[in-house]
Amino acid sequence: MFEGWVQPIASFATKGAAPGLMLAELVLEAVVQLHKYGATVIAVVSDGAGNNKSMWQQFGVSGTASNPRHKIQHPCLPEGQQLHFICDVPHAIKCVRNHLLKHEYGQAGEHRINFSHYKVLFETEKTEHLKVVPKLTEANVQPSNLQKMNVRLATQASEGALQRSRQAICMVRLSPYYQGHSQFAFTFLNHTFLELQVIKDFLNMLNETERNHREKNMILFASQQTMESLRVTLLSVLDIIEELLAAGSTLYVLTAKLNQDPLERFFGIVRCFKGDEDHPSITQFSQIYRLLSLYTPLKTAIKGNCTGPCDSVLVSFQDSLGSKAKAAAELKTTIESKLHKKLQCIISFPDESDTQDSSNCSVHDMVVYYLCGYVHRKMEKVTTCTECLASLTSTPGEYTATPKPHESALTQLRSFKEGCLRHPSRSLFSTIKAIEKAAQEAFDENTIVGDLFWIVLEKLEWFPLPSLGCTAHDQDMMARVVKFYIVMRMFFFCKKSNQELQLSEKVKNARKKVKLL
Repeated sequence: MFEGWVQPIASFATKGAAPGLMLAELVLEAVVQLHKYGATVIAVVSDGAGNNKSMWQQFGVSGTASNPRHKIQHPCLPEGQQLHFICDVPHAIKCVRNHLLKHEYGQAGEHRINFSHYKVLFETEKTEHLKVVPKLTEANVQPSNLQKMNVRLATQASEGALQRSRQAICMVRLSPYYQGHSQFAFTFLNHTFLELQVIKDFLNMLNETERNHREKNMILFASQQTMESLRVTLLSVLDIIEELLAAGSTLYVLTAKLNQDPLERFFGIVRCFKGDEDHPSITQFSQIYRLLSLYTPLKTAIKGNCTGPCDSVLVSFQDSLGSKAKAAAELKTTIESKLHKKLQCIISFPDESDTQDSSNCSVHDMVVYYLCGYVHRKMEKVTTCTECLASLTSTPGEYTATPKPHESALTQLRSFKEGCLRHPSRSLFSTIKAIEKAAQEAFDENTIVGDLFWIVLEKLEWFPLPSLGCTAHDQDMMARVVKFYIVMRMFFFCKKSNQELQLSEKVKNARKKVKLL
C-alpha cells in the first residue's frame, strides 16, 4: 500500500480455470507464507470471473443486499483483525459499460442512464473543427469485441469532464432531446463530496437500484453479479480507509492501489519478454516468470564484455548541437520579424465587442472561450506587464450566468473550484474568435502544407482585430497571441489529419488481407 515496489510470490499452471476451492486454498497459503516473512495481507484483489466468485463463496463472502459480507477473520492476526476482499474496479467499470452497451439503458437509483446519449453526442461533434469532447471517439460508443476489454475506453465515458461538456452542449443544441436527463450517466462516480461520503452514497444508490428493480422491474445499470462485486468492494475499501486513518500513522490512502494493475502490468511484461509470440505456452510462461522474479535481464554498457578501438569523431557532440541551436535561433528571429511585419498590415479596430449580445451563443463560441482561457494562462508565463495582463482578463461579473447560455458556460462547468480556469476579456475573446474563423477557412481550403501558418495570416488580414496589451507592448502581445493560437490550432488539425490517415491505412490493410483470404 505504501511502497512503489511489487513482488510476485508464486504462479501455478492449470488446465483451464482453477476451481474456487483450489483458489481459496492457494490464497490462504499465500497469506500464511507472507505473514512468516513480515508481510501483512489486508486485502485479496481479484477480477469478476466466475471461479473467483466461487472462491469468495468458499470464504463466505457475499454481496447480496440482504446479507452482505465483505471480510473474514484474518488467519494469522489476533481476534478483530480482518482480511478484506475486493473486486478489481477497472474490471467492474468495463462490465458496467458493456452492460449499458448491450441494454442501451439502465437505472441507477432514481436516475436513468441512456447509452444512446453518447452516440448522439458523438454524431453531433464528429464533423466539427473544434470539439467540446475531443476524446470521444467511435471506439467509445461502438467498441469492437477487443475494444470492449480496454479499460481506458470504458473509463472515458465516466469522466467528469465529459459529463460537464455534455451539459454545455445540451444548453444550446440538444436541450429538447435531453430534457429530463440532466444526470444520465455515472452520476455517483464523479461527485466532489467528501471522499468517504461518496462511497456511502454509492452504496445507498446500489441498494435503491436493486429495490427499484424488485418492486418496479426496472433494468439495472449493471448485471446482478457486478452489483454484488461493487458492494463488496466498496464496503472493503471503506473499512480499509477508516482502519488506516484511525491508526494515526496514515495521512491519506490512495485507493488506486487497491486493484490488480500490478498483475496486469506483469502479464504485459511477460508477453513482451517472449518477443514476437505474445501468447507464451505454459512452459514458456513458467520459465519467463522465474527469470523476471529473480533478476532484471539488463546490463549497463560500462559492465559489458565488448572491447574495441575507439573511432575518431569528425564533429563533437557539443559543436553539432551548438551550430544547430544557433541556426534555430536565427530562424526564430527571422520568423518573428516577418510575423511582426505581417501583423502591421492587419488593421486593429477599437474594441466594440461589449455591444454584442453574448447571451445568444453557440457551442463553438463556448469552445473558443474555453481555449481563450488557455491562451490567457500561456501569456501569463511570457509577460510580467500588469496592463497587458489586465487587457486579457475579464472584469468581475462579466461572465456571470444569464438566463440564456453564455460563452463562459463550458468554462464554468469545468471549473472544479473558483479561479482554477481563466476567463478572458471581451477583446481577447473577439481576437481569438477572428483567428479561429480565419484558421477554419484556411483548413477547409488547404491540406497540410508548409505555408499553412502564413495562409492563415493572410486570411486574418480581412478580419478586424481589437488591440491587446498596453501601448508599449501591443504589437508584441498581439504577435504572441496570434502565433501561439495558430500553432496550437495547426497541432489540432495535424493530429486530426493523422488520425484520418491512420484509419484509411488500416482500412487498406484490412482489404488486402481479405483479398489474400
